Amino acid sequence: MVADLIDAPTATWKMDVLESLFDTVHVHKICVIPLAKSELSDELMWRYDGSGKYTVKSGYQLLRLAYSNPLSGPVNSVVDYSRFYSVLWSVVLHAKVKVAMWKICNNYLPTFANLQLRKLNVDNCCLFCKSAVESVEHIMRDCEFIHHLFYAQGVSYCVHVDEYNWKDWLAVTFSSLSHDTVRS
Repeated sequence: MVADLIDAPTATWKMDVLESLFDTVHVHKICVIPLAKSELSDELMWRYDGSGKYTVKSGYQLLRLAYSNPLSGPVNSVVDYSRFYSVLWSVVLHAKVKVAMWKICNNYLPTFANLQLRKLNVDNCCLFCKSAVESVEHIMRDCEFIHHLFYAQGVSYCVHVDEYNWKDWLAVTFSSLSHDTVRS
């Protein structure tokens, strides 16, 4: 143990023990590590609450704040995702479909753009329209071929919404659909 290498009353390293266990280079590196002169007890602190104590409520509030934009950390989003997720999870669908929808929402699909971010050598051009980078945003909202597929299913939505990012647009669009349309 490290405590066996320290002389507690003087708060110094035990040189004889260090020299018997390590070579001179490592002894020198260990000796430059500063030791505390006063003995303080360790204390657990929850820095996300003013009281310093963890509660389920404070953990939940931290998660909700962080979830508002998982890629860039806690921010104020223009959309409240609670309605979107409550609609998504309340629809009677197979769990795999709901998980796939969650992956789409959070950009966890292996699109060509995401594969390139992971240093794979792939052509990132959309296979359907051949006119843009294949990202989740493109294949779910911007691709003309996908527009025709949704139209054939009777799903229409506004695609010219420049003030929203992808996830905000999806949440607003999805939350405004009727329950029957969401199921289909």
